[in-house]
Amino acid sequence: MFNDISFFTEKRYAIVPISFSLGLELQAYILLPFIVFYKNIRIISSIISMFIFFAACFGWLHTDYYGYRLLPGVLFIFNVGVCLAITSNSPEKISAFDKNFPPVIFGLSILLAVLLGVLGRSHVPRPNQVIVGILISIPVITYLSSFKRKVVFNRFMGDISYGIFLSHYLALWIVQLLLEVDRKASPYTFAMLVFFFSFLIAAVGVLGVEKIFVKKRYRLAKPTLGST
Repeated sequence: MFNDISFFTEKRYAIVPISFSLGLELQAYILLPFIVFYKNIRIISSIISMFIFFAACFGWLHTDYYGYRLLPGVLFIFNVGVCLAITSNSPEKISAFDKNFPPVIFGLSILLAVLLGVLGRSHVPRPNQVIVGILISIPVITYLSSFKRKVVFNRFMGDISYGIFLSHYLALWIVQLLLEVDRKASPYTFAMLVFFFSFLIAAVGVLGVEKIFVKKRYRLAKPTLGST
């Protein structure tokens, strides 16, 4: 995963094309405790990762790998989430970096999108997807985190969101190969069916598998917590 790039290019690894993100997530979760608890690590890793992503967007590094698939180029996005969480949950601990980093990334993403358009790189797919995700997610999460009223199904939707991402290729194949819906002839029907099956698969995974293991994990943890 760290040095064998053939993982991304060889067809024998493409049963679940976006499964690479599981490795990326695992690496991020190993690093995140240090990023959360040590502000200097959060600042340094954010700046380095941001420059790697920018370099990938302009083609100075491999765009697909370092602008989308590998952790060094997208770690700053996880760090934006950390900053937003600290700002929302621990306002007394907020630093200037935590407060300003998300809006700075939002502004730089707009500037980057404009520059890529001017330089004729707006057609490059991966960075565009990441930039659009940043421009949508930062305002939405900022708004929802400041929303005082409880949002219905907020936790459930958060639980299944990653499952929807992981299962959307399977849903796409179901719609395209089993239901034989033509994407070009019926694009809206195709998109709605893909979302429906992605949602269904993710919900079954969360409610039928994940919830069971979470409950068992909490039961196993109770004796340990009670003894401390």
